[in-house]
Amino acid sequence: MALGKALSSVLCEVRESLGAKPGDIPAEFRSRQVIVLCLGGLQVPGDSLGPRVGTYLKKSLPHQTVYGTISHSLDSRNLDQELERIKQKHPGTIWIAVDAAQGGWHSVGQVTVRRGPVLPGVGLGLVLPALGEISITGVVCPRTRRWWQRIYGGGRDPEQWAALLSLVIAEGIVQTLGNGTISPA
Repeated sequence: MALGKALSSVLCEVRESLGAKPGDIPAEFRSRQVIVLCLGGLQVPGDSLGPRVGTYLKKSLPHQTVYGTISHSLDSRNLDQELERIKQKHPGTIWIAVDAAQGGWHSVGQVTVRRGPVLPGVGLGLVLPALGEISITGVVCPRTRRWWQRIYGGGRDPEQWAALLSLVIAEGIVQTLGNGTISPA
């Protein structure tokens, strides 16, 4: 799985930039250092990729800290309040942000993993804080000027690939951090 390797590579790069040597992963880093923030809400079908991935991740990596699920989403309504709570509870952690994105027609269905933050809400015209030292975005629909198309259609159903994407993310985390095994979701 190329995406799992890409995530593993980016995680290693971030870890090394924080001073950890390859192969020298302190127990503290393995147990609490990485938090996954799965952004989006169920109100907007195209924006539900993050919470769906978060729900699968909580099942497949029960020891990994994950925020943003179908039952408790991280979206524009609660993001500021939840981020304050997360920062207080987990100071000094590395955040992996997972979010849905818009792109060209040719890029619908593509997933990117990169070092740097995700800008949640941009596709819906919202101004929210940039999140994550690592960002994972899945292009769920094409960019369009028509607001109803951005929100409701013309793209990929996140339910169809959230399980696969969560497995790839779990694989990258386990490969890099060695913090457990992947449980069946």
